[in-house]
Amino acid sequence: MKAPRVISSILLILVNSYLLLGIILFEWDSRIVISCYWIETVILIFFSIIKLRKARKYPIYKSKKYPLVSGGDGMAIGLSIFLMLLYIPFIMLVYLKEGGMNDFILPIFLFLIQTVISHGISYKINFLGKKEFEKSPNGKIGHGIITRLMPMHVALIVAFVSDFSIITLVILKTLIDLAMHNYSHKEETF
Repeated sequence: MKAPRVISSILLILVNSYLLLGIILFEWDSRIVISCYWIETVILIFFSIIKLRKARKYPIYKSKKYPLVSGGDGMAIGLSIFLMLLYIPFIMLVYLKEGGMNDFILPIFLFLIQTVISHGISYKINFLGKKEFEKSPNGKIGHGIITRLMPMHVALIVAFVSDFSIITLVILKTLIDLAMHNYSHKEETF
């Protein structure tokens, strides 16, 4: 594991540890975790669009047919946005079932800040620093977002409808996310 990937991996673990600490120390429930993962989905989509815009300037990625995304990337972004929109009523039902949202705004906002910082640093040191944008073949960025989001959302749904503890969910999601993050940033994948 090279230095940029180590740094971004540590940040990923720290951000996910924030949720574990909140569950253990402050008795956060599934509403906060589900809301935080929904926010992470939005942030992943945002950074993926930024990556696509940067990568499109290089010959390996050019497509005159689509102004922002092409092929597999367009499908991946579309599916991601669909997942994100699907979670809006899901989150609303969870909050309505359990009560209001007033006590959860600060923890969710702090997660938002941490996640933006973590993904921003990963973007800077991996995508820009290692010049991944020059080596990204068509569809690679979209494939990356799907490999990061699908395990997270499958784990969320399984945990919500099963007897998994919320701590197990966060640990499982963190391990899967870490593996997918490291896979997406290793040299051989480009």
